[in-house]
Amino acid sequence: GLEISVQDLFSSKALFELVPTIHSNASNKNHLRAYHEKNSLEFSTTHYYFPLLEAQQGILYDCLKSDDQTLYVEQLCYQITSRFTPKEIEKAYALVCMKHPLLLARITRINNEYCFEIDQTSSSECTIFEHQTVATIAEQDLERGFDFYNSLSRLTIIPGVETHQVIWTHHHLLLDGWSLGVFSRLMIQALHEKTLASSEAFIQFCAANYSPVSDTYWEKRLFLKNIEPLIPPLPHRNGNDGYQKTKDRKSTRLNSSHANISYAVFC
Repeated sequence: GLEISVQDLFSSKALFELVPTIHSNASNKNHLRAYHEKNSLEFSTTHYYFPLLEAQQGILYDCLKSDDQTLYVEQLCYQITSRFTPKEIEKAYALVCMKHPLLLARITRINNEYCFEIDQTSSSECTIFEHQTVATIAEQDLERGFDFYNSLSRLTIIPGVETHQVIWTHHHLLLDGWSLGVFSRLMIQALHEKTLASSEAFIQFCAANYSPVSDTYWEKRLFLKNIEPLIPPLPHRNGNDGYQKTKDRKSTRLNSSHANISYAVFC
């Protein structure tokens, strides 16, 4: 297995640079294929499934219980020099998604369990808006949220004369704050046509840590009976005093000058 120190985590070396080390220390077993075999799923290198980790299941549970489609939705805004055209930025994002297919993942439900589904033949979502403000587009994109049927990551480009404004909207199910800097570096590398690292090791890690839930796990929590592939949102957990209702979270977020939006500048 992989052994790294706390100092390694906080060193200047980016985590994705540890991927060769992960591969060299990892078992030769293909856990992703084993996951498909165990669940009688068809596997191909461009279309496959892998399980949610326990923390991701908790996030999904909260989302399915909520009527707020912006719950756990995060945004990162960039300013990218106009030396790069909007089409070049779109191409760079597509390259990042190709090397990190997790960005193309959607949620599906198979054998009474939720899991990620990745179809690499589908296109990454990138939209170009002319003559719009960042605040307006960011708020609209935030309000749109995610329905889980489609990719949980998308890019919006607002062209400018000296700099382009770029909004990356993604769901916390895919990644956390540690990954934001990694994505930024990957975008810079893709714009400069450099070789990109792959996220295959993480997907293998998820498959290796797969622990099947009981047949009634989601049924007990979400009252599933003869459902469609993905159920509609359910009411809030009104009886839980320790649970902050999503409506309160949403109003706080929107009234704080888009506090969920982070900014970065690409040269």
